[in-house]
Amino acid sequence: MTPKRSGNRALAAVLLAVSLSWPAGAFAQAEITGTYIDYLGVGANGILINDADHSMRYRETVGGPYSCDVFFLGTPVHQFTVEATGTATFRSTNQYTGTEIPTTAGPTVVGRSITWSGEYEDGADAVTVNLEYSYQPDDRHVLVTARLTNSGTVPLTDVYFMMNGDPDQGQCVSRDYRTYNDVVRQPPADAAALATARVNTPGPFTLAVGAVDPRARGHFNATGLPNEDASGTWSAPRDPNGTLVDVGMSIVFREPSLAVGASVTFRFAYVWGSDAASIPPRFDALGCAVSADGTACTEGSAAGQCRAGACCTGCWNGSACLAGGDVAACGAGGVLCASCDDRNACTTDTCGAGACAHAPLAAGASCDDGLYCTVGEACNGSGTCAGGAPRDCDDGLACTTDSCNEAADACAAAVEAGFCAVDGACHADGAADPANACRVCDAAASPTAWVPAAAGTACEDGLFCTAGDACDAAGACAPGAPRVCDDGLVCTADACAEAADACAVTVDAGTCAVDGACVTEGAAHPTDPCLGCVPETSATAWSYRPGPTCDSDDDSVPDVEESPGGVARDTDGDGQPDYLDPDDDGDGIPTRTEREDVAELGGDPDDDGVPAYLDLDSDGDGARDEIEGTGDGDGDGTPNYLDPDSAAGDRDGDTVPDDVECRPGTTPCPDTDRDGTPDLEDPDDDGDGVPTRDERPGGVDVDTDGDGRPDYLDPDDDGDGIPTRVERGDVAELGGDPDDDGVPAYLDTDSDGDGRPDAEEGTGDADGDGIPDYLDPDGGEPPTGGGMSGGAGCGCRTGGAAGGGRLVLGLLLALAWATRRRQRAGDHEEVTR
Repeated sequence: MTPKRSGNRALAAVLLAVSLSWPAGAFAQAEITGTYIDYLGVGANGILINDADHSMRYRETVGGPYSCDVFFLGTPVHQFTVEATGTATFRSTNQYTGTEIPTTAGPTVVGRSITWSGEYEDGADAVTVNLEYSYQPDDRHVLVTARLTNSGTVPLTDVYFMMNGDPDQGQCVSRDYRTYNDVVRQPPADAAALATARVNTPGPFTLAVGAVDPRARGHFNATGLPNEDASGTWSAPRDPNGTLVDVGMSIVFREPSLAVGASVTFRFAYVWGSDAASIPPRFDALGCAVSADGTACTEGSAAGQCRAGACCTGCWNGSACLAGGDVAACGAGGVLCASCDDRNACTTDTCGAGACAHAPLAAGASCDDGLYCTVGEACNGSGTCAGGAPRDCDDGLACTTDSCNEAADACAAAVEAGFCAVDGACHADGAADPANACRVCDAAASPTAWVPAAAGTACEDGLFCTAGDACDAAGACAPGAPRVCDDGLVCTADACAEAADACAVTVDAGTCAVDGACVTEGAAHPTDPCLGCVPETSATAWSYRPGPTCDSDDDSVPDVEESPGGVARDTDGDGQPDYLDPDDDGDGIPTRTEREDVAELGGDPDDDGVPAYLDLDSDGDGARDEIEGTGDGDGDGTPNYLDPDSAAGDRDGDTVPDDVECRPGTTPCPDTDRDGTPDLEDPDDDGDGVPTRDERPGGVDVDTDGDGRPDYLDPDDDGDGIPTRVERGDVAELGGDPDDDGVPAYLDTDSDGDGRPDAEEGTGDADGDGIPDYLDPDGGEPPTGGGMSGGAGCGCRTGGAAGGGRLVLGLLLALAWATRRRQRAGDHEEVTR
């Protein structure tokens, strides 16, 4: 990273140097062989020994130190000055005069850096100083960064920062060394500055300080330390021009102004070498590390500007150097990043080679011309948004004249005389607000808003317990007088219940208020002996009162018997008490019927002490009454549900007794094909298209495939993997038994008689003739060459008509078959799921 040179002057630098010479014979080495920074109070292993006394001093590795620098941060020896034009002048930590800037943090050693912070306040003026010293051993230099922040409440002008130092003040040997000081390059006459010094005896050591910054000046004091005149030093830096001057040296920076909260950063370096000639090239190599932001630089072949101590060849966003190729951050050469967004919807913005470009969009692309009163604008192909139809400002109201107001970016509506346009509707003058009777349209007063109706106008406040409500002057409905709730009965206390929107009646104890009269507790209904006044049940209605003659459900069992101990019973748990339930046990046989049937038999059929109308298995045969029903299976005159040896019923007539298809106690009854009809009511239990009766010839179970499931419960009777329903459908389309063996395909494991099992051939169609392989005697082998005359070389039978007929039939049905494949697949899925 190398700053751009101007002629043979590489840096706009301020560089102050001191050359230290040693007495002849003081050290034997002829040249400097290496350097390092020695932290005062730091051991050989780099661990801090005394954190109260930090300095950074330069050493040469051969024969001991040549000299020591004065980098004692946070101590009086650490001499710097901050000066500004405001209400006060700020001074540094200084052992001579002035006001010290109090330490707020540090000094702190981190790796090869020392940091220190301080802040000084004087009324509205305040400044914060942050210093960092860092050392790179191979380069023989110390970088110093000074950051000043205006932490006060008023702006500052003419802000100066000056660092002082005496090359031999922190001397590591016993004697002093007088030096020859000289500034050989100094702005404004030159872009850089350089100072050297020597004593009578030639020495191998030179120390310099400087910065590549037009804001900086280098200086030698006229006498010894201190030098506190930062502004005077910057205005008139002193050059001793080779004269012997054993005094301190300074570098001073100036910033014209510093706003409240703003910061400024200065960067400079201490550089040392074997002689004055070794300093300039080594200092120049520091480049942007000691250069002001904006200084020209190069990175390889790319030009840039110094930013935050580094060469930026892209663009600078204020805190980081970016590549500069984005639309949002475009630029090159270290300039500030720019946005390529031209806020024109009719251009495509791009960034290329650090420059913005704006290509027009094709004509017709939608855009916005910025005018409220136009819509539907489009790009014209040259980067301009043009055209557009007038905005439709019709509010849909017949009582307004509408227009577009460009200045207000809004539609305007002028209301016709005698009307109000409110809440999206037109209202005639004097009309009431549909939502509030206390607001009206007053066209003269406000044609676009409701106004209060005349005070006293009748209204409804929404409260049940008020009456005679009227509007107040503010347009609100005011409550009227309390509602009168008097039912005229002496046995009630009446009140208005707002929550219930009703008058509430409290009946006196021991009384019922029914049918508009007061009735004493226990009094019977005038016409119904089963009703009476029972306040515990209801004080405002007649209550049921069991009596010996009451039978509310007309099931022949008196209510008192169905409510033992006065407690309503619910035998079947259906939520209806027995005295109101005509089928007390819920078996589907009315209570009256069960009582009458038992009366004819003369007693309880199963002698279990539970009457039949409360017994779900009245005859105790293990079959529930609801399954057995009231039929008479054995014709002995006793209904099945009361006959323990009755023949089992067969309600669906499929030869399978009901108690087989639904074992007693099973709930719900089985439904093999899951069609919603239980087997005992389903004539085709397995849903395979063959009635259960036909699958049980002579009423005997048959298990064709020997899988342990009778055919009438097996959806694949022959166990070939093809559902019975599918096989029956396929054969029906062919029109007959494929192999003429008299065994239907759904019971035949080789339906086409070709010697290969149906399970192996499956329902595919290998030869594409439209007939599934398991029904196609030549399926699976596509036809080959050869004629059809004679028996040889023909892929068909020649010995009989049956084979040829089947082939012709298959060809005729191929087209129809193809249209049925999806249906068969659906049937297969339905049957086998």
